[in-house]
Amino acid sequence: PLPLFRVLKYPKRATGIGKAFVANLDKVKFSSIFISAIFTFGIVGWLFPAQSLYLILGALLVVFISAAYYNKKINGVTGDCGGATVQFTELLTYFLVMLLS
Repeated sequence: PLPLFRVLKYPKRATGIGKAFVANLDKVKFSSIFISAIFTFGIVGWLFPAQSLYLILGALLVVFISAAYYNKKINGVTGDCGGATVQFTELLTYFLVMLLS
């Protein structure tokens, strides 16, 4: 969910410990996020060579849909939103691995 936090802002009305985390994300370079994403995609490709394309596209789809939803409903993203995105991505990953095996 790091790209999610990097792109969307923290809602003005929200209060929580995630606010300090999100406030400092502007110091994280996009190149660092890109490199970590490529590394993650490489691991997925190595572990699940046949399903890797579907798993990566599914994860990206979850992130984009959830980002649009969070932005529409609360005008930003909180730590709970990031956690929910991780959980939905895990569920989709498990489902796709079972379906494509």
